[in-house]
Amino acid sequence: MSKKWTRVGLTIAILGVIASQVELAVVGRLAEQANPQWLTVAFTVLLIERLLVAWRFQVLLGVLGIYSTLLEMVRVVLMSNALGQLLPTGIGQDLIRGHEVVRSHGRAVDVSASIIQERLVGIGSMLGVTLVAGVFWLEGPLRWWIVSGVLLFSTALACSYVWARSWSQRGGTLPSRLPIPERVRSALLEVASAVSDTGRIQPVFGRVLGISVTVQLSRCLAFWCLYDALGSPVPLVYTLAFIPLVFLVTSIPLAVGGVGIREGVLIALVGQLGVSVEVNVAAGLLYQLLVLVVVLPGLILYALRGTIPAASQVPAEEARLPAAQAPVER
Repeated sequence: MSKKWTRVGLTIAILGVIASQVELAVVGRLAEQANPQWLTVAFTVLLIERLLVAWRFQVLLGVLGIYSTLLEMVRVVLMSNALGQLLPTGIGQDLIRGHEVVRSHGRAVDVSASIIQERLVGIGSMLGVTLVAGVFWLEGPLRWWIVSGVLLFSTALACSYVWARSWSQRGGTLPSRLPIPERVRSALLEVASAVSDTGRIQPVFGRVLGISVTVQLSRCLAFWCLYDALGSPVPLVYTLAFIPLVFLVTSIPLAVGGVGIREGVLIALVGQLGVSVEVNVAAGLLYQLLVLVVVLPGLILYALRGTIPAASQVPAEEARLPAAQAPVER
């Protein structure tokens, strides 16, 4: 509970700092006068993005023998996104959607490992899109800083994953001094072992990576539309370089819903192009507003929720899976 209120306090503090540096009346006027046609396009792109996220999760679960329709996954994603707005970005949403699947199918270790692997592929796609944009389209010192930073972070992330995978395969254990109940400690080790098992995701890796890259491109396109809607167009190549980094930073569980963090990163990055602080804040807040509208049905679905039909886990489907893809009971 204390951590939750710490994040709430941090969110308020960040918003307070931003508010002290901008003309809130200008931000309000910009949002009010935003071009409705561009806003509609951005809203449509965000709807498509939610469908892509649901499809990616469906693919990852399907390879484990947990079958569901795309509509069912959309329901889970919208519910988790809606409730996740009250929690730290990313982690809160993952906990909720994982819980929704586990309460229907069990297999908590497999579901948790799939979500973590999905996150790792997502981070890789963020870095990949930014790196490609930086190498081929950016110029000057900005290009050097972006490319160098992405390469350093990618190397550190890859080394960390290789070490963690090696540690897990050697039967690594958590330090005994950590105050973790034995049941939780055992579960964490099982999840770590499942995450390091690349054979789980290998059959669908190409599809999951392709969907993840498309998700990043859709986010970039949404912000490109928002800046056009605000009358301060930003070249698409710059949104491709900057926006994945915005989502990478906001995925760190520092503030509730990423509010304040997102606007601060937009100011730091897009501000390099001469875009005013007020426009960047308006773009971030409009994005948050559109997301809330997109996931609003998730609150209704949560109130009316039932479990994902167990019948979706069809034994006949398992018979058609190749041996390499057959679900492993854990």
